[in-house]
Amino acid sequence: MSSNIVIERTQTIPADLETELLPAAAQEGFGALERLREDWEAGTNQFSGTGEAFYVARVEDRLVGVCGLNRDPFAQEIKVGRVRRLYVLPEFRRKGVGEGLVRRAIEGGKQYFRLFHVRTLDAQASAFYVALGFTPVFGQESFTHQFDIEGVK
Repeated sequence: MSSNIVIERTQTIPADLETELLPAAAQEGFGALERLREDWEAGTNQFSGTGEAFYVARVEDRLVGVCGLNRDPFAQEIKVGRVRRLYVLPEFRRKGVGEGLVRRAIEGGKQYFRLFHVRTLDAQASAFYVALGFTPVFGQESFTHQFDIEGVK
């Protein structure tokens, strides 16, 4: 990860989310950031439950990425987290921002969760998660990849 990337946990939605991230995500057809904003404003998901967290990545005070961690609402077991709403500005991809955000979310959540789920139908995103140690899972409707902290040496 580049040394000028600062990743922090926050309990508020970034005021500058709409400046660059939201329009860039919309232009790519990635609606998850709009859902992030709507859910946060409605109070339906503010990443505030036990073990949950929301992270922002900044480079020189510029918001370049976000990532959230929730208890997986689709899992039957309470010890399953879900990486959600990961988005990194295109010009900052492959520079350690996404990896840093996901690793920080897992590190922060591992005392609460033993498994972490993510759902993506995008081939590049799938390769990204596999490179981080997630295992593809087939036949599950609510998630496509799983990270097991017990499998990490």
